[in-house]
Amino acid sequence: MLVSAFEPFDGQRINSSLETARVVCREDHPRARLVLAELPVVRDACAERLIECIEQELPDVVLMLGEAGRRLSVQPELVAINREHYRIPDNAGNRPRESPVVADGPVGYFSTLPVNAMAARMQEAGIPAEVSSSAGLYICNHLFYRVMHHLALHHVPVRAGFVHLPFLHRQATEGKGDVPGMAPETLTAAVRSAIDVSLESTDPDDVTGHGPQQVTL
Repeated sequence: MLVSAFEPFDGQRINSSLETARVVCREDHPRARLVLAELPVVRDACAERLIECIEQELPDVVLMLGEAGRRLSVQPELVAINREHYRIPDNAGNRPRESPVVADGPVGYFSTLPVNAMAARMQEAGIPAEVSSSAGLYICNHLFYRVMHHLALHHVPVRAGFVHLPFLHRQATEGKGDVPGMAPETLTAAVRSAIDVSLESTDPDDVTGHGPQQVTL
């Protein structure tokens, strides 16, 4: 299983997705070998790096993690959309405005991980969690869309999806104003749940399938 997470951005010293992924991927999992891909917060480069890792590692599952600091819960993402509009520049200064992620690409792709079951498992453990229908218009959505597009275009038999994590408590108290934060133990438990559910047999009522499903209008 390949787990990806992002470097710090927007003047932060840490990124909750990377801090959490490093802890989880150091652990021995009884059902899978976990491989961590640390990604730059840079348009195109993040997706190219993860696609390269997919080609090298040939995982069964790809779990992409990202930080959405002002969200109140852990949020498995339902869909990646073919649109980007950056509120702030990425770490290389790129700031696309009202642009497609992939020219002439489909409107979007559904996650092929069991997002509803993920959120339910987290809730059962007392973790604030809910399925999100928008991965935003920044780097996280860019990565999510590009990876799903690559898997669909090349018929790669890999299930993949994205989960957004809130800030860690210490980020929420370091100059970001009145924003929510979660304990590191809570975020690691959430990611462990996402991994476990992704490795289990999927619920046919969830948005899953044999490959990335395009969003159509």
